[in-house]
Amino acid sequence: MIQSVKGYLAVWMLRMVSWLPFSAGQTLGMTIGTVMWCLPTRTKKTVEQNLKVCFPNMDVTERDRLVFDSMRHTGMLMVEMAMAWFWPSNRIQDRIIRVQGNDCIDDAQARGQGVIVAVPHVGNWEVLNFYIANAYPGVAMYRPAKLAPLDKVIRKGREKDGLQTVPTDIHGVKSMLKALKQGQITYILPDQEPKLKGGTFAPFFGESALTMSLVSRLVQKTGAQVVMAYAKRLPAHQGFEVIIKKASNGIDDSTLEASCAALNESVEMCVLDAPEQYQWTYKRFKRRPDNQPKLYV
Repeated sequence: MIQSVKGYLAVWMLRMVSWLPFSAGQTLGMTIGTVMWCLPTRTKKTVEQNLKVCFPNMDVTERDRLVFDSMRHTGMLMVEMAMAWFWPSNRIQDRIIRVQGNDCIDDAQARGQGVIVAVPHVGNWEVLNFYIANAYPGVAMYRPAKLAPLDKVIRKGREKDGLQTVPTDIHGVKSMLKALKQGQITYILPDQEPKLKGGTFAPFFGESALTMSLVSRLVQKTGAQVVMAYAKRLPAHQGFEVIIKKASNGIDDSTLEASCAALNESVEMCVLDAPEQYQWTYKRFKRRPDNQPKLYV
């Protein structure tokens, strides 16, 4: 009962936020992010720790500024999610100002090759869904939200333009394999920590991170082309730029460790384009290799 109430309250708040104009919504998000930065929250501490690990040589003043910018972009993301889920598709599409790199997907499809679109947590991946679903319908894995009413909103929002969602289990993997073998497109979030049996440790910004092996195994079994895609937030409330790039060389390596290292290198390439827009709030190094000390409190 309590979970249900929480779910409906979350949906109500998101719907209220979605009524705001885009610029007002982003301004509200920046305000929320600034308040989060002012408070000694665990979220802020996670951002600080991640940036220390990933940019150990960065000037302290510069890194502190990046923490501040990251929190503000986190706030904007929270508000934009509501808009992405509740706004009609054409209204979201209008906020995608430009796109670069379509040829990475078009060329592979022209050869009849399946394409794995790896979507790191840079910018706004929900906005990216709308461009992708319209331009390149495909299959995407989806892990249900814990709150049922919220899960219904998210799933409906993601599927309204034709994106097919499959569960994050063996049945979902089989659906993705089938799609790739037929020369279709699949979508995966590559920078989430998997279960221990579903990944291997590989360097991410020089630090060992448990990295999903799914992308590597799909490539090995299907010969699919891997591309990276993200929707970068533009300044002054302009909207977003969708960027699509080929993954780093070596992602098709037969060695799992080398392939996962190339996947992380590909994510790094996207992060460095807009480091303040990466999801540094996520505990990417939560599981440590060889009983190394924990990085998070």
